[in-house]
Amino acid sequence: MKSIDEFTANDAARHRATKLNNRTRSTSEVAKRSSTAFDRPSVAVCAITFRRPEWLEKLLRGIAALRFEHIQPEVRVVIVENEEDGPGRAVCDRLRPEFPFPLEYHVEPRRGIPFARNTAVERAGEVDFIAFIDDDEVPASNWLDELLRVQSAHDSDLVGGPILPIFERTPPDWISRGRFHEHLRYPTGTRTFPNGTNNVLIRRERLSSIGTPFDEQCALSGGTDSRLFARLGADGATSVWADEAIVHEWIPMSRCTLRWLARRSFRIGINHGSMARDFNPCVRSISRIVGRGSFLVVRGLVTLPVHSIRGKEGVMLSFKYLTRGAGIFCGLLGFRYQEYKTIHGH
Repeated sequence: MKSIDEFTANDAARHRATKLNNRTRSTSEVAKRSSTAFDRPSVAVCAITFRRPEWLEKLLRGIAALRFEHIQPEVRVVIVENEEDGPGRAVCDRLRPEFPFPLEYHVEPRRGIPFARNTAVERAGEVDFIAFIDDDEVPASNWLDELLRVQSAHDSDLVGGPILPIFERTPPDWISRGRFHEHLRYPTGTRTFPNGTNNVLIRRERLSSIGTPFDEQCALSGGTDSRLFARLGADGATSVWADEAIVHEWIPMSRCTLRWLARRSFRIGINHGSMARDFNPCVRSISRIVGRGSFLVVRGLVTLPVHSIRGKEGVMLSFKYLTRGAGIFCGLLGFRYQEYKTIHGH
């Protein structure tokens, strides 16, 4: 049985996409497929933003500092503000004169992540790849170079990379000990779908082949990246991991509470359950997800008395089991939790 950290919403996408997710391609296969790599690929770096001008500026300055050693792409940057008259326009206008890449600013007035991301894909135009990153992140200088290098080596449709936390202020000790803001990582070349669309390179034609990429019915509930990966996997897309393509994510203190962490875990469980219901509603699949949810709830209840001795760190660990398991059942029943009604870090 997997540990709780492996029970992510994207887990379903990984398993449905391919049975080879935990394997790497052989050297001969990589060499054969690398012959089709782009000599000078065109890339649209896309980010959506909502009332976070200071973080948006940090993101853009990080993109401006990108360096390329292995591949020399044609880069343009597409920023989509998720409201009219938002503060992001002023940030883009101020940085544009000295920005090293073409910098576009667009508005998507309909509130919700999938609306803004779909607009970003549309505005990206006819490029070879789209690289997604969030407005609360800053890429390492080799971020895009590494994504493109690994894509070229494996001729993959998607390439994901790690997201490392940077706290606005020193977090409570229990947050650091519990490592609650850390994500799974894999060796470079591992066949797996990414943790989300906040650090991923996607072949543009793959997005064109599936229609509207992000599910607009999940405007404020999240999980649209997991649904996208499930659809791409079912469509035959391949995905690998680039462990040196690092982005850093700003973590505000509002995300360092038991309440926020429990709600995030609950929402992930809901996505996991709803995806099982929507993408593979057969008896075997539903039975498996019900068993997983039951296991998590029982494990949370059983471990809570012992874990509580460790203070908030232990309590949160048990709550993580409980809330994710409960979320799975809520997702199976069609319940949606609109986590993104609240904006953090603005």
